[in-house]
Amino acid sequence: MINKQPTDIKSKIRKKTELIVLLEVITIREEKIAITEKK
Repeated sequence: MINKQPTDIKSKIRKKTELIVLLEVITIREEKIAITEKK
């Protein structure tokens, strides 16, 4: 039980960071599209 908890927390943090990275990539793409549309 004690050994399981740290890995669970690490996996949760990893999932969160992956989601944040995905969101950042999407927002950067949208910003690039907006910039190209303005030109």
